[in-house]
Amino acid sequence: MIGSYAAAKAAVRNLTETLSAELRFHNIRANALLPGFIDTELVTSHQHDFEAALGLSDGGFDDLIAAKQTRYGRTEEVAAAAVFFASEQSSWCNGSSLILDGGFRASLL
Repeated sequence: MIGSYAAAKAAVRNLTETLSAELRFHNIRANALLPGFIDTELVTSHQHDFEAALGLSDGGFDDLIAAKQTRYGRTEEVAAAAVFFASEQSSWCNGSSLILDGGFRASLL
C-alpha cells in the first residue's frame, strides 16, 4: 500500500515536469499539488488501514500525524495553493510540485 502510494506521487511529479516541457511553447503551464494527510473523509476512513500498514496500534496514526506534521491539513489550505497556481501570481512557475504536508516528508529525514 505504501509503495504504490509513493510510486503514484513520484509519477505525478515526473508527469508534471514532462508536461511543463512539452507544453511551454503553447503557453500552457503544468504544476502539481502534492497534499499530505488532509482532514477529509478519504483520509479518516482509511485511518485503520494506515495503522495496519505501518504497524501502529489503534489511534497510533493520529499520534504519528501529531508528531510529524502537528495536525491534519485543511482543505482550505489546499484550495489556496490551487488558486495560487491558477493565478497570474504563479506565472513564473512551470513544472513545479508544491508539497503541502505540514513538514511530514521532511520529518522523515
